[in-house]
Amino acid sequence: MNWLDGVILGGTALWAVRRARQGFRRVVLETGGAALGLYLAWSYGQSVARWTAAFGIPHWIGLPAAYAALVFVPAAAGHAAGQRAVGTGGVWNRLGGGLIGAVEALAAVGAGIVVWAQLGGPLYAAPIVDSAMAGWMLYILPALYRQGVEVLPR
Repeated sequence: MNWLDGVILGGTALWAVRRARQGFRRVVLETGGAALGLYLAWSYGQSVARWTAAFGIPHWIGLPAAYAALVFVPAAAGHAAGQRAVGTGGVWNRLGGGLIGAVEALAAVGAGIVVWAQLGGPLYAAPIVDSAMAGWMLYILPALYRQGVEVLPR
């Protein structure tokens, strides 16, 4: 373990505590909206980008814009629904929210590693090689990396 592991674990713990305070119901609605948006972008992003090309929008603009639009609308709806899901709940409500928050934070770290690699960052730098968390992320994220390559500019 090194300083990068400390940053990853510390950030994950802080985010998990924040989400635990919000509660399971709110977190599920917000995360569900974002997950639905990611599913729509993954499934229909290419089709929407081809549709925008019919209007003269270049593919290098249309594809990221299609992904962003398909993610934003359900994520915003989930956030709005989560804001209305007020309820204190008990220990299980808080534990559920914290667990989902920890998964969200680790997913954000994984996305950051994909972006870092795509933009030319060295994956064999000492902090990444010596990091148990980054190594674990690199082991389980090849599918997300392949998808990220299609979306991010080259």
